[in-house]
Amino acid sequence: MLFFFLFGMHFPHLLTFRKLSSILKIDLPHRQETTIKRDMSLYKLDDLDWKIIRLLIEDGRLSSADIARFIGDTSARTITNRIDILTREGIINIRSIVNPEKVGYCVLADVFIEVEPGSLQDVTKELQVYPQISYIALAIGDIDILVSIRAKELDELYEFVIGTIGKIPGVRHTKTFPLPAQIKDITSWLPLEVNNDHDK
Repeated sequence: MLFFFLFGMHFPHLLTFRKLSSILKIDLPHRQETTIKRDMSLYKLDDLDWKIIRLLIEDGRLSSADIARFIGDTSARTITNRIDILTREGIINIRSIVNPEKVGYCVLADVFIEVEPGSLQDVTKELQVYPQISYIALAIGDIDILVSIRAKELDELYEFVIGTIGKIPGVRHTKTFPLPAQIKDITSWLPLEVNNDHDK
């Protein structure tokens, strides 16, 4: 089964009538159109696009017919066409994402990595090989790279950081921060102006 995701993330909970009612009362003002620039072209997201995205955030399993029925005054074909455009433009992605904790990977940690001058590209390329790493970002300041790691046990995390990351040529220093709880992640992200309109 395929699931819809905004910016590559998922929302496993089902849409409730209370949430649906809240969604359908939202009318984004036309004066605040949001634009996405990609490959020198612009795609303008309108009220219908954002209503579709919000519904898919609540339940990625909704069909075009379901979405059309919830929104009203539009057809399933229109919804399908909009979803195709949003997908093609890279605004939303269609994929399945595993919940790490449900399959035993309950340890989450951020690792700050400092590298030798001139080694940033090689180290970053090497880090991408390891499935234990779920997130890689370049940083500005005292550290060069930030990664997030999933492991089953703390000793497994320790061995991976010390025995694998620490031995990558060019890695000068690592600092590990085990995270006891994740409060919010990118799965609930929407542009600030859209969230503000949702709250009004």
